Amino acid sequence: MKIKNWLNKVCLYSKTNLYIYKECYIFIEFLLKKDRIWIEININFKLSLKNIEYLNLFLIRRLRGEPIAYILNKYYFLNISYIIYPDIFIPRLGTEYMVDYVIKLIKKENLLNILDLGSGTGVIACTISKNCPNTNIWALDNNILSINLIKINCLKLNINNINLLKSNWFLSIKNKFNFFNLIVSNPPYIWKKDICVNNNDLRFECRNSLLSKSKGIEDILYIIISSWNYLDNKGWLVLEHSLLNFNKIIYYFKKYYFNVYTYKGINNNYRFTVGQKIFK
Repeated sequence: MKIKNWLNKVCLYSKTNLYIYKECYIFIEFLLKKDRIWIEININFKLSLKNIEYLNLFLIRRLRGEPIAYILNKYYFLNISYIIYPDIFIPRLGTEYMVDYVIKLIKKENLLNILDLGSGTGVIACTISKNCPNTNIWALDNNILSINLIKINCLKLNINNINLLKSNWFLSIKNKFNFFNLIVSNPPYIWKKDICVNNNDLRFECRNSLLSKSKGIEDILYIIISSWNYLDNKGWLVLEHSLLNFNKIIYYFKKYYFNVYTYKGINNNYRFTVGQKIFK
């Protein structure tokens, strides 16, 4: 079967979802290790039976709603390729906005000691490391699968300035560290009754990385309040969040921090907030 024949077959199964058809090009690129231009030029290339078997399997999993990142165990974040596994939260485009800001802040303020709290895949810590190699980074996560995955990505990317600790938020470093120049986190902030929880890709993702108690704000408030004890004077806290509980989040930021700013991400929504600890 030729590439164009397989794509035509896909059309029959995804008439109502044009995105699935477009995503199939990603599957072909991954499998043949060729780019989109090559595929367009060689649309009559004959696929092997093994190729077709894998492509059909990829398609079935995607039609069920499974994210591409889990199917291919691969994810791009700010143009860096990361390995990713199921049961570990997939970073979103909105997080790229926050990390891009953090990298600029680190360079501008010459920040050296960085804490990535609830590191997950490690893309925040690793992307900071690749762009700011002189930093000393701690990546904490309560999931041992995440810690092992971060180790793999560090080896893949030749990163050696990240310290890994299994920890439920600050628990493993309690009363040990208070010198961080910057703490950054994309914590759980979705309420379990939110309509999006059981929709599309989120059905396949780790609930512990998505859901937070008290209508989605419990973990965020804990981090806002607790981070004060781990930042040095003039240190920065950067947190991703949703519009849900936005006013309460800003209230607590301004209660504990100075120079509080909120920035917009995709869809022009406020997606992350920054505050600076100034001890007088």
